[in-house]
Amino acid sequence: MNYKKIMAMGLIVSTITMTSHMKLYASYDANAAVDYANRYAETPNNWDYHYFSGVDCTNFVSQCAIAGGATMRNKAPNCYLKRIVIKDDEAWYHLYDGYHYLATQSWTVVDEFYQYWKKHSGATYSANCTIEQLKLIVKKGDIIQCARGSKFSHSVICTGNSNSKNSYDLSKITLAYHSNNKKNITLSEFNNNFDKTNAVTYRIIRFK
Repeated sequence: MNYKKIMAMGLIVSTITMTSHMKLYASYDANAAVDYANRYAETPNNWDYHYFSGVDCTNFVSQCAIAGGATMRNKAPNCYLKRIVIKDDEAWYHLYDGYHYLATQSWTVVDEFYQYWKKHSGATYSANCTIEQLKLIVKKGDIIQCARGSKFSHSVICTGNSNSKNSYDLSKITLAYHSNNKKNITLSEFNNNFDKTNAVTYRIIRFK
């Protein structure tokens, strides 16, 4: 599916291609994902999930995805009395019994999350893009990942885009995220604060 819109002043922005895969589940409820994000952005859900202090951003967006209707895949039967994050390219899950956790890197790590959903069914994904391109296609419920230079190091969820058709005001696009636990942060504010020395590169994972 190709997304192409024309900016004000007649400038044409490069097309970003969202590559589709087969659906893993019937439908994804972006509103439910965002409701979860807004509820637990500032106060983590420690009852159901382990909190990775200082590095919780992808763990958080994975939780939002589950709340929206995504399903864990190839999960182990229990935590095996471990506290560990494992590498398993065919699995996406998090288990927690209040004391121990067992999770995959695809659940907790920025690039592994992207690579998992790029490889497996259930989501679409964008090419790398600038903020000017991002604002043309981002939707409520999208997972956005951000890079300083060439390294993607942060995952956030878009909690709203109140722009009218053909309007692309960055201050009307809002985000929620861990690890510093914020909600209702505008895309313009986030972009300005994420890296003050380099242009930020973005990409989207959109559940279907």
